[in-house]
Amino acid sequence: MRSIANRLGPGLFNASRTLRRIRDTLGWKSGGVYKRIDENRELLELLNSKAPEFVKAHPWVVGWLESNDEFLTQLAVDVPVSEGQFIPGQLNTASVFPRQWPESVKG
Repeated sequence: MRSIANRLGPGLFNASRTLRRIRDTLGWKSGGVYKRIDENRELLELLNSKAPEFVKAHPWVVGWLESNDEFLTQLAVDVPVSEGQFIPGQLNTASVFPRQWPESVKG
């Protein structure tokens, strides 16, 4: 009879490898998850600044960006990333990074 470790071994190895790949993606792909959060918020700041009438006429766009923000923020919490291109607290990032959700659209 095979031991539990032998039966689970390859599955655990694959899970560990998958988690490493996910963390690598979250840290490095297209700037990483924190960069995606920051740019999503920057986009909303830009829309509010340069196209406020568009935002007023299409309020669901803010909802889309907010949904992306919530998803990406929760993903960053659920799968912590300590290595990547843009990580909060690293020398190459702004003192407040990612930026906060724009005040002008907070409930």
